[in-house]
Amino acid sequence: MPFVEGMTLVKTSGNQGMQTTGAGTDVLLHDLPLGRSARIVKILAYSDVGAIPLLFGTLTNAAVFVQWFPALLAVNNLESIWEAVDLPSIEFQFNQTAGALGWVGDIYVQAATAGVDITIEVEEKF
Repeated sequence: MPFVEGMTLVKTSGNQGMQTTGAGTDVLLHDLPLGRSARIVKILAYSDVGAIPLLFGTLTNAAVFVQWFPALLAVNNLESIWEAVDLPSIEFQFNQTAGALGWVGDIYVQAATAGVDITIEVEEKF
């Protein structure tokens, strides 16, 4: 069921707290409880290592990263903030498909360079 006006939501800020990207590694930002789905409503990132594209997505059951957002650019030496109106309304949810092609639904970020500090705020439905 999609997110709809008036739906009861739980707003969660920084589920995993402030995280720092690693070069090409999957960094967990939000651990999605079983039976819930979530959408990102705010992203805060700070980069002092250059202008770095941030890729948001989840992992397949085979631990392969799947990008679900267009890349967002964390600008060098500036606090980059994206609010709900700036972000695509993509629902992260646990996929119960068995096998390697199913996905875990947890929210991850990837960056080509290590050292970008990032935290997110989500709305969860249950």
